[in-house]
Amino acid sequence: MTRSRLATLLAFLLLPAAAFALTPTIVSIRPNVLSVHGGTITVTTSGWASSECGSSCNLDVVIRGVQLPRSAIYFYGLELRVNVPPQSVAGPATFELHHPYGSPAVAPGAILFVDDDAYENVLLPLVGTTRTSAPGAFGSQWKTSTIVVNDTDSAFSINVPWGDPRLLVSPALPQFVDLEPRSTSRLDLALTGPVVVRIPRAIADHVFFQTRAFDASRAETNFGTRVSSVRESEFLHARTTIADVPTADPFRATLRIYSPDDKPRAFHVTLRTQPEVTASPYRQPPPSASSVITQLQATTAALLEGYPYSVPVAELLLPSAGADSVQVVIEPVDDSNAPFYALVSVTNNVTQHVTVLTPR
Repeated sequence: MTRSRLATLLAFLLLPAAAFALTPTIVSIRPNVLSVHGGTITVTTSGWASSECGSSCNLDVVIRGVQLPRSAIYFYGLELRVNVPPQSVAGPATFELHHPYGSPAVAPGAILFVDDDAYENVLLPLVGTTRTSAPGAFGSQWKTSTIVVNDTDSAFSINVPWGDPRLLVSPALPQFVDLEPRSTSRLDLALTGPVVVRIPRAIADHVFFQTRAFDASRAETNFGTRVSSVRESEFLHARTTIADVPTADPFRATLRIYSPDDKPRAFHVTLRTQPEVTASPYRQPPPSASSVITQLQATTAALLEGYPYSVPVAELLLPSAGADSVQVVIEPVDDSNAPFYALVSVTNNVTQHVTVLTPR
């Protein structure tokens, strides 16, 4: 018998009796949706104890047939924090937990790796957050509350401005918020402006953002107004019109334009009259031609320069155009087909009730 075989036999014979009953298993992996650039996951296990086989129990992690170095694994009781390296291809990957006490624990397709172009951008047109308020007219203090509903069996992370944006670090540290499967979470954000979150397209149809804007100074009498999140398919790329906008007292109307690709851009804004006819099955004369009331300019800009989560936005208080409602026409200055979005918030000066008007 060779010396190496003898050493192996002696090590086997010296194992405590409890070791033969050890069956390390995989309970859960969080998150189980990762970018192909890798990331950190938490693996909850069972079937072993450090009192029986040591703090690591000689466990090894194998992903897609590749064993990770022990230096990439950190043990916290039965939880493993694993630094997953970048992957060469996207798609599902099998996760294995190898140990010297029998067959490995295997979770086929347990992790989904997502390529950069397989994410969808979702715009959250926030004004203020749950932590801070944005001051408005007549003493109003605007805040935004956002709920995220993850109606999938996947656990994943989104990168959002959770930390204080005044503490700038270059390059900015990633600020990931974990979303558990079948969960409802409230985003507690620091930035008082709009943000864009990236959701894997494979699950985007089952992840919902519910945003509510409200005047904190009147929270006892007004619950606020729902502000829709904007999916990538709803981004605008050319001239668009928002109709039926009141501008006379007791209302004030504010146009907001967003650049979800993080690039500041200039826009022509035109207020036009809104000639109307009543929809009818009978033939009617055509309405009179729309005429220009006034022309304005708007340029989107980041609320906080150097902060990567600050989506460029332009806010334009529309001038009063008389008692009749008007059309607001927004047109990019350049013709680059770049994405943008626009909405008009109409606020009652007395009650501070807000109505949001969108192009669609």
